[in-house]
Amino acid sequence: MDIIIPIAKVIAGLISVIIIYILVSAVVNTKKLTKRNENLSNGGIQTIATIQSSKRTSVDRNGKPSLLISFNFNTNEGETINSKLEITLSNSFLEHGKYFPNSTVNVIYNSKKPTEVLILENGIESQY
Repeated sequence: MDIIIPIAKVIAGLISVIIIYILVSAVVNTKKLTKRNENLSNGGIQTIATIQSSKRTSVDRNGKPSLLISFNFNTNEGETINSKLEITLSNSFLEHGKYFPNSTVNVIYNSKKPTEVLILENGIESQY
């Protein structure tokens, strides 16, 4: 019985560390995404990307699907950029059909860091 209390304290401590880690990671990721969006808003370049693949990854509680989209585009300098984004659609499966291989989407990329890119299409709730 004497050993159960120290083990419980260790487990409680580990759980606390895990929770803190998850919270800190969420804050850091949110800041990175916010910075990416600011960079793109302050000088991003719009272009057309071609979808290479699209795979449903999950569905949230409201029936909104998430897709992993692989696509490529050419920068103004002629460099081909291959990228992937996971997107959550704002409308259930109605929008899913337009993200198929060889279809095109509007994107915006950072001219200084072309791998920073967002899809500029209606019906996307979030992307990361």
